[in-house]
Amino acid sequence: MKSQLTAHTPGLFRKKRCLIGVLCYLSVAFAPAKIKKENVVLKCSLATPVFCVFLFCLASAGVRVEARTHQSPAALHGQLSTRPVQTVEELCNVFLGIPYRADGVINDDGHYATFKSPDKPLPTPGLNCSGFVLVVSRLILNKSISLSQAVRDRENDSGPGSPFGHDWDFGFDLIMNCSDGARRTVLFPKGDTTPEKLTGFTAPAWDPHADSFATDFLPHVREGHVYLVSFSRHRTSAGLARSHYHVGLFLRAKERVWFYSTTHESGRVIRMDLASAAGLAQFRWSFRNTKNSFKRLTIVETQSVLP
Repeated sequence: MKSQLTAHTPGLFRKKRCLIGVLCYLSVAFAPAKIKKENVVLKCSLATPVFCVFLFCLASAGVRVEARTHQSPAALHGQLSTRPVQTVEELCNVFLGIPYRADGVINDDGHYATFKSPDKPLPTPGLNCSGFVLVVSRLILNKSISLSQAVRDRENDSGPGSPFGHDWDFGFDLIMNCSDGARRTVLFPKGDTTPEKLTGFTAPAWDPHADSFATDFLPHVREGHVYLVSFSRHRTSAGLARSHYHVGLFLRAKERVWFYSTTHESGRVIRMDLASAAGLAQFRWSFRNTKNSFKRLTIVETQSVLP
């Protein structure tokens, strides 16, 4: 793993638009929006001339983005800043407030699009949970992850006509595909044994409502590491046994343990602090069990190029 973010690989990164193609494009798309971020409503007012000068300066510098010195808009909500983004938390915060889109991603060329039609750029911003995890993984792991690589069906068992359901393990495949080739550890709850082959069926199952989640996982989340998570829904009645239906990520920032994701209910990319009692309660309520199903987590620890 290299110690710096560079822009010399295919697609988004090869075109020397590591953060131009992602973060700066997002800022332009966000310019006319009015966004609510952490209970503060910010009116966007991005000045086009200033933005063009900013892009020119980045291009002139060769777009060689150092892990501790890369320049980017510090907020997508109208304020253009050249404050260095020095940590994983600051990088993830750049995406806070981006609207939720049921099928939303940043394609290989750095434009908003959909997984279904990645070659058709969209004029407005929007990410779903998978699109958010993918774009953050590209940056924190310093990897050029194409859409085709990210959505690869690892076991060829979830295509149309699958007896388990179409895309039943999409979330599991996504976090494993994004972390392929990186330094990673699949975390298992105490008492679980490592299976001979890791699949969507044999993946570890952390119970977010169990005391062990708060005692055996959260206190051990380390700074400089990012924990990709796939949420699975397990049926308690007849029907599909398991579905990896949602993804997100955990990270530590000093005494806080942040969970980042986006859902239809949240309406935008959000975060919540699981180190606080209120944040953990909110998290558990968001992924509560129902009469006919219960939730489990598959967690993959990765090491970021940012601290």
